[in-house]
Order: sequence, then C-alpha cells, then structure tokens
Amino acid sequence: MRWLGWLVGQGLPPAEADAQSLEPGLPYERVVDRSLAAQALCRSLTRVEALAIHGGLSSALAAALDASLGERALDFLCASAERAPIDLRVNLLRTTVKRARAILEGEGIHVEPTPLSKIGLRVRGRANIVGSRAYRDGLIEIQDEGSQLVAQAVRPEAGLVVDLCAGAGGKTLALAAQAPEASLLAADVRGGALGQLERRARRAGVRQLRTLRLAADGGWPSEIVSPVGRASRVLVDAPCTGTGTLRRHPEHRLRLDGPAIAAMPALQASILQRAAPLVAPGGRLVYATCSVLDLENHQVVDDFLSAHQEFTPTPALDLPAALRPLCDERGRLELRPEIHGTDGFFVASLTRAREG
Repeated sequence: MRWLGWLVGQGLPPAEADAQSLEPGLPYERVVDRSLAAQALCRSLTRVEALAIHGGLSSALAAALDASLGERALDFLCASAERAPIDLRVNLLRTTVKRARAILEGEGIHVEPTPLSKIGLRVRGRANIVGSRAYRDGLIEIQDEGSQLVAQAVRPEAGLVVDLCAGAGGKTLALAAQAPEASLLAADVRGGALGQLERRARRAGVRQLRTLRLAADGGWPSEIVSPVGRASRVLVDAPCTGTGTLRRHPEHRLRLDGPAIAAMPALQASILQRAAPLVAPGGRLVYATCSVLDLENHQVVDDFLSAHQEFTPTPALDLPAALRPLCDERGRLELRPEIHGTDGFFVASLTRAREG
C-alpha cells in the first residue's frame, strides 16, 4: 500500500502504478482506493515512525537518530544505505604516498587521493587489496578516511602515547607512523584483538609498540611501569553503538534496541574515568567514537568536563590544520557519510592543566 501510495503521490497514473505493483491486474478503482489509504497512513505517522520505516530501524534507534540529527537523519540514512568506499592509509614508516600509489597502479589497482586525509588513497572499482604486494609489504593499511582523521586529531608527539581501547590497532598503527619517536602502549580488555595488532605491527614495521591486556576493572598490572601521569597523549576510541558505520554494518539497524543504546554512555564514562589519570600535565585526552548519537558524544564529554575541572577543550588551532575547518566552535570534530563521505565519527580533544 505504501509503495502504490508513493507512486500515485509522485504523479504516476493509476494504470502505470498498477503495472508496477506486486499484484498486477487489480482494478484501477481498487488501486486508487489502496493508494489513498496508504497516503492517509503515511500522513498519520510521526517523524520517528516514518524514519524507522524508511531506514528499517528499531524504534529506539530511530528515536535516538532523530534526537541527535533531527531533519538531517533522513539524509544520513540515505548515505548509510550506499556502498562504503575502500580507503587505504599509506604507511609513512615504509613509503610515501606517491610511491605507494605508483606501486598499486602497477598492480592494476586504481586509486585516487582521499579528499580530506593527506595520507589516504581511495580505491576506484574493485580490487584484491589484501593480495597486493603493497599490502603484503606493509606499505598500506585498509582504513576508512574518517578513522585516519581520528588518529590525526590525536597529534602524537615524543613521549608516552597510550591507546586505551586499541582493539586490532588500526588507529594505533596510524599513531605510530605519525610519531616514530613516541613510545606507544596499546591496551585493551580483548587479548585476541591485541594479538592481531601485534601481527599487523610487524608487517607495518612498527617497533616502538607494547601491548597490554587489561582486566575489565581495576588498576594497572604490577609488572609494568605505571603510566599514570606520564602520557603526553591518551586516545580513548570508546566502544559505542557504531551508528556511524551503518553502511558497513546494516545489521545494527535492528540489533540496536533501547537497552543496547542506553547502556553505552555509562560504559564510555567509566573508560574516560580510567583514562584521565594517565594524562600528564599539559597532555591531551582524546575521546572518539564511531557513533553519531549525541548521548554517546557531546553528552559524555560535557559530563566528563563537569566532573574534571583540570581538563579543558583543546582549541581547534592546536589541532592539525586540515581538521580545523571541520571542527565546531568547541574544537570537536564530527564526520558523517552524507557530508564528508566518511564513516560517522566524533572526536573531542581535552587538555590537562599544567601544575602550578
């Protein structure tokens, strides 16, 4: 009924609408009757109900997207229904962007520069990236352009850099390539993911990396020198709903129900609480998610700042030049597929006050 109603509502004559219906041969009078009923039904829906129907979403996810994006939610869902591009990050520890592109082109893999990341290449068409020489030799990593920009927002420097939710390490390896002089500590509660990171690090030629499996609760293991108060940068790439990656994970559209969404902010706040003491005076705590929901992004950061007066937002001028135009007045970065062509990401950089 909704399909027929839409066809007639767009000005298609009933006979043509009938020809495209799932039940060809219906009398035109019945087609018109059904179409009018469908239009009346559509008019009776709330904006959230219409969003859920259009996007194939759980009611809870539709409500959360509407609360965060408002009328822009439909554009976001349309972009999230498209095929995501294959983006590559050039590993500057092993090569240059120019040379990596030449090697890929020589293997018949056609690429072009990514619009925002200066170290990214976007694949045109289909290609066996993992089977390429460039991948096997560690010259490139498969990484969405938005994820590359998250790592660039950290702006690592010499000293201790901690990736507290490292997982399989896509952003960890990007940090290592940006600051070869830094000492990297990649920590996570998932031992299997850290094992994958170690294998990837060997292929990428990353040597300044230590991995550490953490208990879900508690302090730092006694066998390591405590990083508390020593890190110049701490990245918290927090577990989240993943709403920014719906085009890669369409199953989230229905799996993300009310309890799954509601549980995230408390988890994210607890990880930030654990990360805060690691930051050295004058250092930065960078909070990131691949979500577009305010309750996981701005609200979590605002609550953290209210409880931790020693942290203040990092001015946008202290971020990499390429990111400054993308930040809001608070220096927070929001990336979305319908605007930037990347997965959806959120980044907030917070600076710890210097002592005295």
